[in-house]
Amino acid sequence: MNYASLSNQLYAMAHYLFAFAVLYLVLPRFFLKGAEGGREDRFVNVTARLCKAATIYIVLVYLLTLLQLYEFMAFTAVLLLIATWQLWKRGSQRARAEAAHALNLRFYALLEKPAWMQGPYWPRLTRKWRPKQWRSSIKQARGAWAAALLLAAVILISAYMRFYDAFHSAAPAMSDGAVTLAWMKYINARILFHDGIYPQGYYITLSLLSKFAAIDPLYILKYNGPLSSTLTLVGLYLILSRMTGSQIAGIAGAAVYGFGGEAVFGGDWERQAASNSQEYAYIYLYPSLLFMLRYLQRGSRLELWAAAGALTTAGLIHSLAFAYAGMGLGVALISAALTPEVRSWRRIGLLAVVGIGTVIVSYAPVQLALWSGVGLNESAADFLISRTEAALPELHLMDHIALAGIAVTIISGLINWRRREYRLMEWFAIGFGTASFLLYYIVPYITKSTVLAARTQSLWSLGLCFTTGFAWWSLWRLLSRIRWRSFVEFPVAIAAFAALALYAQLSPIVAYKMDWESVFRQYLRIASLHPAKTWTIFSQEEGYSLVYGMGWHQYVRNLVTEYDPAKTPLTRYGQSEYDADATPHIYIFDEKEVFRVSKASSIYESLEQNRYIKHEEDIVLLAKWLAAYKTAHGLPELFYEDEHLRIWHIEQPQPEDEENRRIWGTPS
Repeated sequence: MNYASLSNQLYAMAHYLFAFAVLYLVLPRFFLKGAEGGREDRFVNVTARLCKAATIYIVLVYLLTLLQLYEFMAFTAVLLLIATWQLWKRGSQRARAEAAHALNLRFYALLEKPAWMQGPYWPRLTRKWRPKQWRSSIKQARGAWAAALLLAAVILISAYMRFYDAFHSAAPAMSDGAVTLAWMKYINARILFHDGIYPQGYYITLSLLSKFAAIDPLYILKYNGPLSSTLTLVGLYLILSRMTGSQIAGIAGAAVYGFGGEAVFGGDWERQAASNSQEYAYIYLYPSLLFMLRYLQRGSRLELWAAAGALTTAGLIHSLAFAYAGMGLGVALISAALTPEVRSWRRIGLLAVVGIGTVIVSYAPVQLALWSGVGLNESAADFLISRTEAALPELHLMDHIALAGIAVTIISGLINWRRREYRLMEWFAIGFGTASFLLYYIVPYITKSTVLAARTQSLWSLGLCFTTGFAWWSLWRLLSRIRWRSFVEFPVAIAAFAALALYAQLSPIVAYKMDWESVFRQYLRIASLHPAKTWTIFSQEEGYSLVYGMGWHQYVRNLVTEYDPAKTPLTRYGQSEYDADATPHIYIFDEKEVFRVSKASSIYESLEQNRYIKHEEDIVLLAKWLAAYKTAHGLPELFYEDEHLRIWHIEQPQPEDEENRRIWGTPS
C-alpha cells in the first residue's frame, strides 16, 4: 500500500469527509434549529447547527464514556432518540398528519415528473425567452459570482497548502502528534484523563470521526489538523462578510489568514498543518463572536444559543482559545453598552449570564475529575505555572498594517458617525483588534507567563486577520462616493492577495516530524495485512500511540532483556517453551540510525538527553540480540528495508487448539 498514492488518499479522504458531513452537516438538521433571521442565509444556519451539535456531541461522549457505554451504536441510538423527540414535539397531532400527507403527495408527484422539474425554477425556465430580463439578471449576478469564485480560489489554495503534508507524509506533524493520537484512542477505549486532567473535547471529536469514518485513526489525525485551519479561515470570512455586508472584506481577511505564512503567524505557521487542540478550538472563535454581536443587535434567542454552543465547545477543547473568545465576549458587551442604537441591558445581562454558564459547563469535567482523585496533567500544569523573562516582541510589516487598519477603522467611523447601522460592529472591531494587540505585545512582558509568551502570537494572528479584513471594508467605505469604486475594488483585491503571497513566500506547509516516515507507512501496511490484535511491533516510543488499539506494542529494550534469542522464538529467559501470550506475527523495527529533530528546535536538548542516547544504546543491544538469534535460527524474514530502517518479521507457531479458539471462540 502506497500511502501517498491517489487511490489511497481518495479512499481515506472520502471516508473522513463522509464522517464529518454526517456528524456536523446532516445529523444536526434533524434535532437542531439554525439561527433566527438567517433562514435565507444557509451558511449562517449550517454554522449555528454545527456549533451547537459540537457541544452536544462532546457532552454526550463524556457521559457515555463515564458509563462505559461509548460505542458507535450507543452514540447513534441516543442521537436518534433526540431527533425523534424533536420531530414529534413540533406541532400538534393534526400538523404531523398533514405533514405525512404532504410527503405522500410529494412522493407520487415525483413519480410523474423528474425531481429537477419539481422545483420553483422549472416554470421560470419554461417561460418565453426574454433576453432583456436575462441580461439584467446576469449583470446583477456577475459581481456575486466573481466574489464567489475569488473566495473559492482563496479557500482551495489555502487548503492545498495545509493538506499537502497530510497527503504526502504519514508521520504525524510536530511533537504533539503522538500524544494526540494516543488520547484519541484512549477515548475509543472509554478511558478519560489517562495522563491526567486536560480538556478532552478535541480527542472526543477525533474519536467520533474515527468511529464514523471506519479508517485507521492515523488518517483522522493527519486530516483533521489541516481541516481545522481551513474551517477557521471560512469562519473568518463568515464573520467579516456578515458584519460588514461585503463579501470582498470577508475574502480579504480570509486571504490574510490563508496566505499570510510566517509573515503573519511567525513560528506558529507550521501548526496550521498539524493536529492540535488549540487550532481546532479556533474553528468556533469567529462564529461565537458573530452570534454574540447578532444577538446584541437583534435579540434572537436562537443566535444566543448558537453563541453559547460555540463558546462552550471552545471551552471543552482548549482553555486558551476559550479565554480569547471570552475576551471577545467582554469587548462585545462593552461595545453594546457604548452603542445607544442597540443598547439593551436585558440582552447585555443575559449574554453575560450565558458566558458565565459556558465557563461552568467547560470547567465541569475538570472538577468532576478532581473529585474523582485524578490529578492534573503534569506537563500542562508545569507549562501553565512556568515563568520566563519575556521581552517586548519586534513588530513586522503585517503588524504595522494591522495597526494601521485599526486607525483606518477609527477614521472611517468618525467620518461616517451619522450612519449608525454599523456602529456596534465598528466599536467591536476597534476594541477586539486593540485588545488582541495588547495581549500579544504587553501582557506577556508584564506577567512573565511562559504560556502567554509562547501562545499569544497565535492569538494576535487571529486578531490581525480580522482587523485587516474589517479595515479593508472601512477603507473602501471612505471611498464610497467615488463612482468607479465598485469596478476597482475587485482587481485591487486580487493584486493585493498576489502581493501578499509573494511577500510571504507562499509554499505548502511541511511541519517537522518525530520519527522516520517509513515507520508510519510500514505500520499502515502491517495493520492492513493482519486482523486486529494478532500482531506485535517492537519499536521505540513513537510506536506506542501508533499501535495502541490496533495491535500490540512493546519496546525494543523489552525484546532484548526479556526474550532469549537462542531458544524457540519468542521464549522468555528462564523458560523452556515459547511465550504463549505472544501474537502470531512479530515485527521488529531495527533502526540503522536514530532519528533526530533539528538541533535548532527548542525540544532538541531535552530529546537528546531523555530519548536519543537511549535509542543509540538500543540499536547496539538489538544488533547483539539479532546476532545471537542468527547463530541459533538464522536471520528472521526481512519484511522491509531502507536507508534508515529494517523491519524483521517472525511468525509464531500457533497450536491447533489455540487457532481454533481464536477463530471459533471458547465454548461456554
